[in-house]
Amino acid sequence: MFQSGFSLIQLLASLVVITMLTLIGVPVLQALARTQQQQVMAHDLASALKFGRLTAVMQENDVVVRAIDNDWSRGWTIWTDPNGNGEPAHDEPVLLEQRRHGHVRVVGNTLVKRQVRFIAMGQVAARGAGPGNGTLHICDRREAVSQWRVIVNVTGRVRIESGDKAEVLCEVAAVGSRVKAVT
Repeated sequence: MFQSGFSLIQLLASLVVITMLTLIGVPVLQALARTQQQQVMAHDLASALKFGRLTAVMQENDVVVRAIDNDWSRGWTIWTDPNGNGEPAHDEPVLLEQRRHGHVRVVGNTLVKRQVRFIAMGQVAARGAGPGNGTLHICDRREAVSQWRVIVNVTGRVRIESGDKAEVLCEVAAVGSRVKAVT
């Protein structure tokens, strides 16, 4: 009598092939997911900054976009700031607050380190900072590389750049995240 089925060798060979495909596929999928998270962060941050600028122009008032807990990775808050003190008051309602999980590291240069203030004309009010662009780097947690950059120039224009670029600010962020992981 003839029976159909798999031999033990065929089952083991199939398991080896499946294991090899899994070992190859999982890191690729993880890298793809990490890249996707960084891209989404860059676009969300750029959209928030554009919203802040547009609101400043439409309401003819200062608008502040500030990192939550001084960390862009945790999200941002947007509010109108007619008194110019840089702090939301009870009569200055929050227009938008977007909290993030902090898994995607974002660091800014001096001009946009903790906040961006748009004046009524849509320009960036650079208090205490020299002229130039403000750049928010979306960093790879494993390397000192900025894969996405959200750039705000002094006229208030917001744009996104992509591509790997060595960045000292990301290096400091990568070292900081490794120190947290060790402790």
